[in-house]
Amino acid sequence: MSSEYNQKLKTQFNNAKLVSQKIYYKDLYERIAGNFLASDKILEIGAGAGISSIFLPQYLVERTDCLSWDEDVYVKGGIDAENLPYMDEQYDIVFGVDVLHHLNSPALALQEIARVLKKDGRAIFIEPYVSPVSYLVYKLFHDEKTTYRFNLMQEFHTTAPQEGDQGVAKALFCHKNGKKILATNLPRLHIYKIEYMHPMSFFATGGLTKPIRTGSKLIEMLLKLECYIPEFILKYISSRIYVELKIKQ
Repeated sequence: MSSEYNQKLKTQFNNAKLVSQKIYYKDLYERIAGNFLASDKILEIGAGAGISSIFLPQYLVERTDCLSWDEDVYVKGGIDAENLPYMDEQYDIVFGVDVLHHLNSPALALQEIARVLKKDGRAIFIEPYVSPVSYLVYKLFHDEKTTYRFNLMQEFHTTAPQEGDQGVAKALFCHKNGKKILATNLPRLHIYKIEYMHPMSFFATGGLTKPIRTGSKLIEMLLKLECYIPEFILKYISSRIYVELKIKQ
């Protein structure tokens, strides 16, 4: 791994402990952990700096990433999400935050995840969502590529694991071509739940790489306010998407 990327992970891990960031990411990880049971065997893919260890300390999570770095944050490096080195039906939960849009083949990774999930298991992802509003903010202020209408029918390759396109999740889970790819390649999985999230609170934090010193009270207020926005409006203004996939019975 390059020293530049290593430093970026260190920065993100430390920034996640800032007060306003902790409030935002606590809300995000609590949404994921709402599916966990104490007895669950849990796998995280694309764990990066191991930020989930800050917010999910009470759960036994196997954190993995294709890269590794030199800080002891309990992340197992060298694990390719598109070729998981695990037995079939091994995990109750597989989750990832901001990972699918960095992969060369998200559909292949989901195939692998379906393979390692138990019969009553579920996969949970929170990803960037490109709405008409968030597209402008991502395009102007974010350093990753942002495509409004990402075409999953074309081959997608990143030149480095930390690169990606933020339009992937919307194309994969919200458009008919993406759902067709899922139905064809993932006969064991089905989309159980989709929620559009955080039209204001995420941008108010500035993100983990370049955080804004936003007051914690403002973040708390925005998170509460977002709960009252109707879904049909959230679909046009949100910055993130929550996707829950379940094994078909």
